[in-house]
Amino acid sequence: MASIQAVAFPSGAPAPYVDLLITGPAPVGAATVTVSRTSEGRTFKVRGMVDLDVNSELTRRDYEAPFDREMTYLAQYFDGGGNAVGYSEQASVRLPALTRGTAWWHNPLDPESAVRVMMGPNAASELTREIESELLRVRNRSVGVMIGGVRQGLTKIPLDCITLTPGESARFDALFGGYDRIVTGVVCIRPSGVIPLPGVLFANVSAPTQQPYNRKQRVDPSSDWPLVGDEVAPPAPAIVRALLTYQDFEDFYSSYAEFEAAYPSYQEASRDY
Repeated sequence: MASIQAVAFPSGAPAPYVDLLITGPAPVGAATVTVSRTSEGRTFKVRGMVDLDVNSELTRRDYEAPFDREMTYLAQYFDGGGNAVGYSEQASVRLPALTRGTAWWHNPLDPESAVRVMMGPNAASELTREIESELLRVRNRSVGVMIGGVRQGLTKIPLDCITLTPGESARFDALFGGYDRIVTGVVCIRPSGVIPLPGVLFANVSAPTQQPYNRKQRVDPSSDWPLVGDEVAPPAPAIVRALLTYQDFEDFYSSYAEFEAAYPSYQEASRDY
């Protein structure tokens, strides 16, 4: 039976991550496999581990794993027609807690964009999840009739942040795009456990605002970011920017023979970030 090896790397680069590797035989008839992560009662597909060929290198790094929370990973197998044919064994892991009051932010499609910032004192000070509903007033009835619906995600979330240096401010600002660079409009936020937000929050911040942290002392390089965001769905989990490419190996090794001598298998090479 297939199993998942899940190992936490709290000091990983460019941000903390969970390293995933599927081992063992796939179920009979399996053609593809998709891995999901469950934590805090919510399940997300792992970015880059969706509809993978079972004969490919089944390893990825999960940069969307929450901190200081129990999480489990599960692989589900499908045949060529998209029918489920089996599961792997579950794997449980926990990323250690972050420094109190901090959070990692990044563009979900580009882990290289990751930056850790301090969350401001107003961050998550008010959390609202509206209920999609409609009140109907019925003739000759003293009270209305409520037509209920799904409770929505968080809206108008205070996401105040503080950056400490000009370089950190520039890197944080780049998450939201630039004059000639378009981004998805979605950021992945992974806060420390003491901040009352979901362990992994995908949010849209439509009006990023940067202010001097100490307006009276302009020599202070810190910046205050009084941000407000809305919870949104993550970008399609099958889309991800590769952190390791063939070009990296071509730049490092002078010949294919050197490459083959360095790795006992292609799987070992694919995990050598």
